[in-house]
Order: sequence, then C-alpha cells, then structure tokens
Amino acid sequence: MIVRGGDVGQQMFVISEGEVEVVHTAADGTEQHLATLRPGQHFGEVAIFNHKRRTATVRAKSRVRLLSLGGNEALSLREAIQPFGERIRSLPASG
Repeated sequence: MIVRGGDVGQQMFVISEGEVEVVHTAADGTEQHLATLRPGQHFGEVAIFNHKRRTATVRAKSRVRLLSLGGNEALSLREAIQPFGERIRSLPASG
C-alpha cells in the first residue's frame, strides 16, 4: 500500500516504473476499482492542492518506482511548469 484513503495527504507521486491500482473502499468494506496508473501518471495531488484527506487507496500492482513530491515542491512545480499546472488546475475539486 502506498497511500490509504482517509489519511491526510502531504505528498503527491509520479510513477516512474510499474503499475499501481487506485481503489475506493465503501463504508461496508467493499472495494471499487477506480483506475490502474502507469509510468508518467501521477496521484495524490487532490489531497495537496485541495487540502483534503486522501479520497482513495493506492497500492502497487507490481514493483514500482515513484517520485515523491511534498506539498511545497508540488506547488512550486505547478507554478513553474505550465502544462503541469494547467493539468492540475483542471482536476475536479471533489477528488
């Protein structure tokens, strides 16, 4: 497990190698598969940019290598790299 839904998020991640699975766990414990993410994709930004708790659990499906960005680094990257910033700003606020 990389991040757990409901936790306070202080980092976002960019996948360098491998695959991760994004799932939402309902109150009754059932899981809903939301996505499989691969190299070049990212997760965890909703918690940082919208100041919310993690909205989903992310776990490795294979061996993964991740780039971890803390909140300040992610905010700086959003401002410094225009395409990244535009992508982040276009995300739904609900997560």
